[in-house]
Amino acid sequence: MVEQHELMQILQLNTIGQTILVNAIKEASWLFKVSTDDLGKRSYKFIEKLSNAEASLIFIQGTGLEMMLDNYGVAFDAEEIRKCFYNHVGVRKYF
Repeated sequence: MVEQHELMQILQLNTIGQTILVNAIKEASWLFKVSTDDLGKRSYKFIEKLSNAEASLIFIQGTGLEMMLDNYGVAFDAEEIRKCFYNHVGVRKYF
């Protein structure tokens, strides 16, 4: 039987992993919603948001997603997450 302390640790890691994943998806999806008018803005806040969104998209596209899922013990399929993400933002094919 798993001790309660071990179970709590597993649940905490799982929750952290899911939170990281949700935040990365939210930030990356912003890239697909920004208009060309918005791209002309050069405020510090906009550039910071653009940088975070690009980093999140790279995280989703690259091996960072698999590493995070493995590291935090989240039992999700990385490829299926990518397919759902691109379907959600309206991209039919992805690399």
